Amino acid sequence: MNLDLKNKKICIAGSSRGIGIAIARAFVNEGSSVMLSGRTQKTIHEALVQLGPQASGIAVDLLTDAGIATFASEVKKNFKNIDALILNLGNGNLERALSPTRDEWKVGFEYNFLSSVLTTQRMLPLMKDGSSILFTSSIVALESTSAPLPYTSSKAALNNYAKNLSMLLASKRIRVNI
Repeated sequence: MNLDLKNKKICIAGSSRGIGIAIARAFVNEGSSVMLSGRTQKTIHEALVQLGPQASGIAVDLLTDAGIATFASEVKKNFKNIDALILNLGNGNLERALSPTRDEWKVGFEYNFLSSVLTTQRMLPLMKDGSSILFTSSIVALESTSAPLPYTSSKAALNNYAKNLSMLLASKRIRVNI
């Protein structure tokens, strides 16, 4: 399949395993260069071995400002600018409870909302006019399910952020999708 992605520069936050590495593999197969992030050096190394020379990556904690800054710096150093930013960040492994604690709410929103929002803000100066931002969300943002309340609420907030961000970036022809 030719999706006209040859020589595109793709930044994928949360990409060393699972859905993230599958996304990276698809881009590499289309001829793109990808920059990965993951939580551990081990998973990044394993991903880079699988993906080959079109991939580079770094182990960072995107729950921290320092981790986000390090990732953005590495992306800028390797790519200068990017054609697409994919935010595959989140964690649904939360307790299902009628009354989640303050800490459970914080964890849910930090993993599933703030990490994506703050990473996006840091990467915006690297985005070309006409580039794309894609957020990985979940059906729980749209449908009533038995998933944990902090997870469903934080994914709904992410969807709303993406919709509003798309209007703010329209003048730069930066597409935003969920």
